[in-house]
This record gives sequence, structure tokens and C-alpha cells, in this order.
Amino acid sequence: MSWLLRQLQSAPENLKIEARIAYKSPSLVAPLSAVRENAATLYPEGGREIRAFTLSVASNMGLKRDSGRGSFVESVLNAAEAFYGDVLQKLRMWKPAPPKLKKPAEKEVSPEAAVADLVGVEPDDIAELPSEMVEPGSASVAAPDPSASGADDSA
Repeated sequence: MSWLLRQLQSAPENLKIEARIAYKSPSLVAPLSAVRENAATLYPEGGREIRAFTLSVASNMGLKRDSGRGSFVESVLNAAEAFYGDVLQKLRMWKPAPPKLKKPAEKEVSPEAAVADLVGVEPDDIAELPSEMVEPGSASVAAPDPSASGADDSA
């Protein structure tokens, strides 16, 4: 109901709102001013669902039968334009709120897996590094010493 009332803030006070209830032939009708004061006037008993709303405005019609100022045809056209401009043009379809994602349970990640994820390698590859490449007490990896590899560059 609040969705509809927010959109009818500038609607004329003589607007009537009819709430059509699911599986029930009589509907609930109230003027906009009464619904603004107490929206419960249009809530159905027993928690039934509102299926549709009908909005209507009553206005005086012209008395002259010919065309021109004060004629019936002109008054109908003016009433239709005023109703569309004051009420219908500002209405938007109701959209349900998007579903909220459930937060995944935080799982404990091993230091090797966290580093592997940052570096872009498999955790098993980090565990296979020689102990002389890993500095004790830090998370950094030392560059391999070419002289320690046993490769002889003097040929």
C-alpha cells in the first residue's frame, strides 16, 4: 500500500482507491484522503492478498450537447487529460526487491593457500620450495643463489 501512496502524493483529494481482494467479490473502496490518514482501511481481513487497484476520479460533465466550450465532449476530454496528468503518468509498476545473497561462511585458509592465491600458483608448489629460499620469520621468498645451485658457469 505504501508503494501506491508514495506515487500518489500530488494526486487530487477526490481520487477514490478500490482494492480488489483475491477470491472475494466485494472490494474495499476509500477516498485518497482517508487512506492517507489510515492505510489500514484498504487492508483486507484475514491477511488476504490484494490483487489489483482501481483508481477513479469523479468530475462534472458539460451540459451542452454541441461542440465547443462547456460541451459534454470537451469536459470528457479535459477530465481524461487531467486524470492522466495528475495520477496515471506518475505511476510505475510494482517490482519486488531483488533477492539478497547469503554471505558464505568464512572458511579458514592456510597461509600456503593464501600466498599461492596471491602469487597465482598451486599451494603444493609453495610447499616444495627449498627451505633455504624461504626466509625464517617472514612471508617473503628469497631469490635462489646461482652459486648454490651447483651449476658451473666456468666452462
